[in-house]
Amino acid sequence: PERLPGQSSAIWNWRFSLVKLTALTTVLAAVIALPVTLTRLKLTRDQNRHAAESLYNDKMNTAVADLYAQRQVTKWAENKAENGWEDDIPRRNGAIDRLKGLTDENPDLRPRVDRLLSVYLRELSREFPAKEPPEDASPTDMRKWAANLQPARSDMENAAQTLSRLNRSTEEREKDNLPDLKGMNLQKF
Repeated sequence: PERLPGQSSAIWNWRFSLVKLTALTTVLAAVIALPVTLTRLKLTRDQNRHAAESLYNDKMNTAVADLYAQRQVTKWAENKAENGWEDDIPRRNGAIDRLKGLTDENPDLRPRVDRLLSVYLRELSREFPAKEPPEDASPTDMRKWAANLQPARSDMENAAQTLSRLNRSTEEREKDNLPDLKGMNLQKF
């Protein structure tokens, strides 16, 4: 079969038009997909942020629940067993350590942990108040008295020490934005 003189350029023009149409369709699809993709990325970022906040809240709630943990004990008196409850000190110490770890992971939680441990110490200080120093004691006697003091409980000591170890920014330290220690028994901590 014979080729007509203009036939070859007509085929190339048709092919070029087809390629241009394909390219324009691809660009149009990308332009339409871009806002959808950006919206999807924003939603995914928001979901990840909310999931992280939820995880920290769950960890915080678990630690707070353990901070007030009690255990059932059996006490014997005159060959008679009585069941009762007492504070679970090791579990409470573990909760305080977890709270410190949470503030290391997420420094934004530090003010919440500050307030929580401050309340914890203040409440336990009502139950275990500070011992009064002897009246009219000489400085030597006061030093001896102070040297013989013992922490009221290990969880109280751990909470006070954790309050002092929480990472604070330079700005917070300059503003004296520290926990309020009024009314707390901090003897021998």
